[in-house]
Amino acid sequence: MDENLKAFELWDKGEYSEAIQVLFNQIEENPENMASYYNLANMLLVAKKEEDAKAVLLVANEKSPNHPEILYAFGTYYYQIEDYPQGIHAFLAVFQQDTYLKKDSLVMIAQCYIALGNPQKALVYLLTAEEIDGTDSDVLIVMGNTFMQIEDFKQAQEYFKKVTEVTPKNAEAWFKRGLTLLVLNEEKKLVESYFNQSMELDPVFYQKNRQQLAEIQAFIQKNEG
Repeated sequence: MDENLKAFELWDKGEYSEAIQVLFNQIEENPENMASYYNLANMLLVAKKEEDAKAVLLVANEKSPNHPEILYAFGTYYYQIEDYPQGIHAFLAVFQQDTYLKKDSLVMIAQCYIALGNPQKALVYLLTAEEIDGTDSDVLIVMGNTFMQIEDFKQAQEYFKKVTEVTPKNAEAWFKRGLTLLVLNEEKKLVESYFNQSMELDPVFYQKNRQQLAEIQAFIQKNEG
């Protein structure tokens, strides 16, 4: 069995230390295998061991400068420690290469700009990601959320609708279709049907996000006033 696959199997079982050790051993045996560095760094980031992840990535970058997976993991590291400008720099370097991570790097650049309080600029990168794959529900839902952030609820509704067409069991998309229609003052029965759909699919998500209903209602009252 490939050692990277073995590490993932251990990780899925909750044997996190063992999974990380397998990848360390694999790097010692095959120090040119960038996949092992990439997977190890990501596991360390998930484990909140940011400095260990950075050390792994620095070694990998010395061996293979500008490797797209290593650059992407660097971007993830910077995003996690909230150094968003450096994250953008790393993800842009990924996007400029011919790699399967091209679309993902655009989404992460957008996430960095959102974190920096610039959702308008984030949308530029999200629209480019949509051009690469207009059926990616992850891209579409981030776009819907970003349009909500700039209070363009009509556009947000369109994107959440696309998500429910691509992934009908997406509780977040159904919930946010309800939220946006509430703002747009659509028929109450239709709004409630979307909320009910979300609640049936994921009751925990629905209850956790009900606070957004109060926020939207406050927004409506403010605008009516």
